[in-house]
Amino acid sequence: MLAAEKGHEEVCYLLIRRGVKIDLVDNNGKTALMLTAENGHDRVYDLLIRRGAKIDLADKDKKTALMLAAEKGHHRVCDLLCYLLMRRGVKIDLVDNNGKTALILAAEKGHHRVCNLLIRRGAKIDLADKDRKTALMLAAEKGHHRVCDLLCYLLMRREVKIDLVDNNGKTALMLAAEKGHHRVCNLLIRRGAKIDLADKDRKTALMLAVESGYDEVYRLLKGEGTVINRYSKKALLRPSPISISDRRSATESSPLARNSSVSEVKKSPT
Repeated sequence: MLAAEKGHEEVCYLLIRRGVKIDLVDNNGKTALMLTAENGHDRVYDLLIRRGAKIDLADKDKKTALMLAAEKGHHRVCDLLCYLLMRRGVKIDLVDNNGKTALILAAEKGHHRVCNLLIRRGAKIDLADKDRKTALMLAAEKGHHRVCDLLCYLLMRREVKIDLVDNNGKTALMLAAEKGHHRVCNLLIRRGAKIDLADKDRKTALMLAVESGYDEVYRLLKGEGTVINRYSKKALLRPSPISISDRRSATESSPLARNSSVSEVKKSPT
């Protein structure tokens, strides 16, 4: 296992020839093949496959070799695994203990080439993990623009909504806005994301951006016509680098704003 993990092909070859069992597991339930896949050692991986290593085993976290390789962005290993899994009729959308598929893990880490490969090999793009977060939501939350662009394009082609929500009622746009990912927010809006939806706390994407202090995202969403306090005035009472005049103008069209005094707005911290 250590030889496989470090990529020592000749040592692995000698050990296999001397009868060492190829699918032994360590304390984490990982086989030599999983460790090789996780570290992207192509030649050792090829050797283990040729010698009969099982490709569909999972570790203690229920992660397969494909999931581990996808999470680390090892394109060539993923390509070989997908090919072998498809030939043997094994699904590539198996999930780990957190309900994440290989595609979700790759999207969360921003591995665009691996995501593209998995999708071409038949990975489902609208599956969600235990928190009901899809690959698009996790990519948006982490700010991976290219991955989001790929997923949005495919979701639109397949007529799948990009405004699905997680367990907290947050859409991909809300998650991106909350983390200040301006380019991703802009992309999602251009791809048709709704800007006036609210999560379980009745907060819109704009309110989340204000609370987190992301001025650029705030201005983008404000320019799209979002009302800052559509549901509540809490967003105005949080520290933010956004100017008071900008906050006031963002609330002018809101019924709530018409019922609140100017002095109330001035008291908000800046």
